[in-house]
Amino acid sequence: MILLAATAVYAQEERQFGDWTAYCAADGLCRAVAGDGPVLMLERHADQTYWELSLDLAPATAGYDSPFDISVDGSGQTFEHAEVGPYGSPTRYYFLSAKAQAILDAMILGQTVDFDYTGEEAIEASARFSLAGLSAALLWIDETQRRIGSERVTGEPPYGLLPAGLEADPNLAVPADLVETHRVDAECGQFEELANGRDIVVARLGEDSTIAMLPCYAGAYNFSAKVYVIEGQTFALQHFAEYSDYTSWSSTDELVNAWYDPDTGEIGTFNKGRGIADCGSSGLWRWTGDYFRLEQYSYKGDCDGSGDPGDFPVVYTAKPLPED
Repeated sequence: MILLAATAVYAQEERQFGDWTAYCAADGLCRAVAGDGPVLMLERHADQTYWELSLDLAPATAGYDSPFDISVDGSGQTFEHAEVGPYGSPTRYYFLSAKAQAILDAMILGQTVDFDYTGEEAIEASARFSLAGLSAALLWIDETQRRIGSERVTGEPPYGLLPAGLEADPNLAVPADLVETHRVDAECGQFEELANGRDIVVARLGEDSTIAMLPCYAGAYNFSAKVYVIEGQTFALQHFAEYSDYTSWSSTDELVNAWYDPDTGEIGTFNKGRGIADCGSSGLWRWTGDYFRLEQYSYKGDCDGSGDPGDFPVVYTAKPLPED
């Protein structure tokens, strides 16, 4: 006898509690929402243990790296770079770390919560929300998700969402499973801890495919990323050829100082052997419709102080593809 795992199906419901609206989607994602704009949200996925605290400023955004001051009934916290940022959308800011937990604890017992930040064009902005009805809204969500008595924990990055990047097309979907797979990759640091954590590329690759270039490592002068090709809800980590005098030709799933040109379908890299870039490697790949084809690779192993930065000897040039 074959047993099939049952997937919980939730009724789509909406309830009003004081100044808060609570509703649950069919997939079990539930939200408590206050405000017309900006909008304050607390949400929890049915299979996650933590709540996600966010503020949506749409259609506006905060200034880049603007700190957020949050106070409940006059007492609060300041959220700096690694503790707040836009995810999924450039207008929606999520609050992380133990500071978010302290704010949530205070909100449940408080009367009002205030947000102060620097908006666009360096204009100071603020938003105030009533907390009347919040506790009842969260309790209703607990009941709907069959989690009465569960802890009110928050501060983790939002499930399945990438930090909003300047080169990330918000109209292209990135599967949540891909984001979570990349987050648990032991070779990579967390987005929030990397200097290049928002240097994310999500772009059209083909008619039915998308490329996602996600930060992995940050050093003094080299920054790496992993490349995924997405088709619908499936994705594949890409591997690329690399050369050195020590290993000869080998394969890697990390590209260093990489860029992508959506007009040509080309990926390029520039791996510096040291800061002045008198040694290292560079490569160029082009999307064929099925895979990234190595077009050219350059390498210099001797860090001798000679030559222009990045001017490395070519060690491989691909033959032209045959015409159809």
